[in-house]
Parts: sequence; C-alpha cells; structure tokens
Amino acid sequence: MKLYAFAVCMAVLSGLAHALWSLHAKRSGDRAVFLWVMSVPSTLLLFPFFLRELAAAELSAAAVTGIVSSLAIQICNSLLLLISYRQGDLSQVYPVMRGTVVLLAPVAGMLFLGETLTWKAWAGILIILGGVLAMGFGSGNAPAKAAAWKPLLLAMAAGLCITGYLAVDKFNLGYLSPWSVLEIANIGYMIPLTPAVFSGDRFRKEWRMNRKAIMLAAVLSPAAYLLFLYAMRHAPLSLISPVREVSLVFAALFGILILKEGRGAVRLLASLL
Repeated sequence: MKLYAFAVCMAVLSGLAHALWSLHAKRSGDRAVFLWVMSVPSTLLLFPFFLRELAAAELSAAAVTGIVSSLAIQICNSLLLLISYRQGDLSQVYPVMRGTVVLLAPVAGMLFLGETLTWKAWAGILIILGGVLAMGFGSGNAPAKAAAWKPLLLAMAAGLCITGYLAVDKFNLGYLSPWSVLEIANIGYMIPLTPAVFSGDRFRKEWRMNRKAIMLAAVLSPAAYLLFLYAMRHAPLSLISPVREVSLVFAALFGILILKEGRGAVRLLASLL
C-alpha cells in the first residue's frame, strides 16, 4: 500500500510537470526548435550512463525489440505533438491527447501486460473520458465544430502513440533503469525535430525569445516522464496511467487563465469530472 501511495504521488507530480512544460511549448515561437532544445541537456547528461548500462546488460531479442519499438513510437509521437499544437488550443488538444490515453492505457495493460481492472476502476475511467470529450470537442457553432475535427483527430493519434510507448516502456523497465528508458525516449523524440534546428537562424531566434522558458522546460520535461517511470515500477500501468491524467485539469486551467483560450466555463466544469 505504501508503494502504491508513493506511485500515486509520483504520477500526480508527473502530471503537473507535464502540463507546465506543455504550456511553455504552446507559447513558444518555433515549437520544433523549442521542443528539441529543451531535450538536449537531459539527453547529453544521460547518454554516458545509457551506454554504460547497455554495455553491461545482457539484452534478449525481446529487450532489443522493446528498445527499437520505443524509439519508433517516440518519433511518431514527436511529429504528431508538433502538428497538433499548431492546429488547436492547448485546452482543446491536450485533454483529447491525454484523455485518449485514459481509455487506451488500461486496455493495453490488460491485453499486453496481463493486468486486470475492477468495475469501479472502469467506471472511473469512463467518467474521466466523459469529461475529456466535453472539454475537447466543439465550440458551439457548426463551422467551429467542423474546423475542430482536424486537431482532435491529430490529438487522438498522438494519444495512441503515447499509449504505445507507455506500454512498451513499462516492458522495458524489466530490462533497463528508468534513467535509460528516459534516454531512449529523449533520443526518439529529438530525431524528427533535428532538421528544424539547423534550418536558417531558427535556433538563434527561438533562444533569444524564449531561453528562460526553454531552460525551465528542460528540467520539467524529463522530470515529468522520470517521475512516471518510477510510478510504473510500483503500480500497474492500467491503474497509474489514468491518475497521471490529472494533468488534464492543470492544462485546462493554464490554457484558460494564462493563454486566455475560449470555452472557459465548459472546460472548467468538464475538468471537475
């Protein structure tokens, strides 16, 4: 019970950190550059440790498959995240993206990791899902509803990628430390963003405009996933993943109060679910 309480606390803190760095990413001028640069410090710091652990580990074919799968899914997720934030509001895209995980992560845990859920747990998941749908869909008129589908579909696809790498990384924790699993995620995340950094003077412009936000995100982003990796060590993915999605509430509040995004009353009520 103590370990599970620890896992819940780690998941909640992870959700807060994730919502905070997502807020800064949304406010950035060049998101591709912002997301790449914020990942550099932790990637460089962890790389020697990662190589040492790989050299010392005796990895099976299944473990190698898990590492390669995590890299591939992170590449897809990075691209979808970037496009989704271009197309929609933080308080619209983020809830749908993370809410997709609320439903799919327990399913993945049951299908691929042998986990089980009670009817009460499923009832809670469905309530969360209802709040997500209310928070993310539509804006009250037909043209806006039609226009909203593109970012929502992109966000759902990103949510599918997130579910995929969570399940794979839960598996990878059986072979590697959370620090090495984080490094794999960092490398995969940065690969599709790299061309933007070396295109013209995009890096210089973004660093000049948002260097403080980049430095803050450089701490919050790896911390968010590292906290969740430790949480997954002590609790089933199907139970701990929905807990982490308290980030939905944080993101909705940040989007409404700081970014001044629309539909504030509806999204605040939906966040209560």
